[in-house]
Amino acid sequence: MPPTAMSESAGEDKDWTVCPPTAQNLAARAESAGEFKDWEIVSSSAFTALDGVDKSALQELKSYARPPAGLITVMNAALMALGHSEKDVSWAAAKKLMSSPDTMNKAFRDFDLKSIDAKMMANLKRFAEDPDSQPDVVMKKGKACVGVALWVLAVYEYGSQ
Repeated sequence: MPPTAMSESAGEDKDWTVCPPTAQNLAARAESAGEFKDWEIVSSSAFTALDGVDKSALQELKSYARPPAGLITVMNAALMALGHSEKDVSWAAAKKLMSSPDTMNKAFRDFDLKSIDAKMMANLKRFAEDPDSQPDVVMKKGKACVGVALWVLAVYEYGSQ
């Protein structure tokens, strides 16, 4: 198995849930591993965080009638990256995506990298550059959304190169 950003042979801190990467250092970690455009490296921390989301955490998020602004931003960015039109981006659509951990993880794992285009990148750039969208800030508002934020940042980093 080739080394990833979280493998021992890469010499990196393996527990990114304690200190999640930012959009800026995802690229630096991937580049230092010599595989800058490798989706597996860029997305590994996102999938690790998403794998840790359980049904009760999603239920808590879905129970919000008016979720904190940061959570709406994260989920809207994820929906746009997944191909939802701006008209279809809503908290109701986000709740549908969060119907179960398996449903959510499948949507993110099945993401077609070829669907990344200029319009998507423009939308994701606003998200990636927003300090309130960084994983450490998102964690304070809804732990279950950290993996989603990391995934959106990974899509942005991959598409930026």
